[in-house]
Amino acid sequence: MIKEALIENLGQENYDLFKSHGLSDKEIKYNIQKMSGGFQSVLMPREVDWMRAFQMPDDLLERTKQSINDQIVKYDIKDQKEHTSSMGGNLIAQYGLGGHFDMEIFDWVKHQCLQVIIEENLVGEPVELKLLDVWTVIGKEGSYHLPHSHGRDWPIDMFSATVYLTHRGDEPVPSENGDFEGIFYWISKDGDPSVNYVLPEPGKVLIYPNWIVHGTTPQGPGTRQTLNFSIGMFPKKL
Repeated sequence: MIKEALIENLGQENYDLFKSHGLSDKEIKYNIQKMSGGFQSVLMPREVDWMRAFQMPDDLLERTKQSINDQIVKYDIKDQKEHTSSMGGNLIAQYGLGGHFDMEIFDWVKHQCLQVIIEENLVGEPVELKLLDVWTVIGKEGSYHLPHSHGRDWPIDMFSATVYLTHRGDEPVPSENGDFEGIFYWISKDGDPSVNYVLPEPGKVLIYPNWIVHGTTPQGPGTRQTLNFSIGMFPKKL
C-alpha cells in the first residue's frame, strides 16, 4: 500500500526517479515527511533564478584535467556525443564519468554549493548534497550548446555546476557579425525576462539551479572542455 500512496502523492515519474537512486519505499516516505508538507516548502522555490561564479584553484584544476583524462583511458569510457540533443557544430566528444570520478574534486564543488545555500538562505533546514551525474564535454571551433536546462530530475536534482577546464583564451573575440564567440549565456525569468552572459575562462566554476535555461554561442578556434555536474539536495537525516 505504501507504493500506491507514494505514486499518488508524487506521480509515477518522480516515484521512479527516487527508485532509480536506490531508495526503498520507506526511505522515500521518510524524505517526504522530512520535507514538512512537500518538496517546495523545503527546497528552493523555482521562481528564484540565480547564477554564482567561483574560481577553482590552479592545482585542483590541473588535477581535475589529469584525473578525467586518466579515467577515460583506464576505464575505456565510450563517447556519448551521439546521444546528446543540446549540442551542435563540431562537438568532439562527451564522456559520462559516473562511478569513476574523483570524489575529492566533487567535495570542493559541493562545498561551494553549500556556501551558496548558507549565504543566500535558500532552504530552511539542514540538507545534504549528493552527486547524481557527472560528465565532460569537448568541443572545437563552431561547436555550441542550444538553450536547455537540466531540470528533468526535479525535485531531486537541484543544482547544476559547470567547470571550464580549458578554453581558447580569457578575452572575448567578436565574430564576423559582431557577436562574441563561445560565450555562456543564461535566461532569467525573474520580473522581465533577460539574457545574461558569462565570459568563460579556465578554472571558472558556474553553479546554478537545474531549471535555469542556458547555452553557449558558437565557439571560435581552439578547444574547449567542460566538466558538468548534476547535484541532488536531500533533507539531512539528523
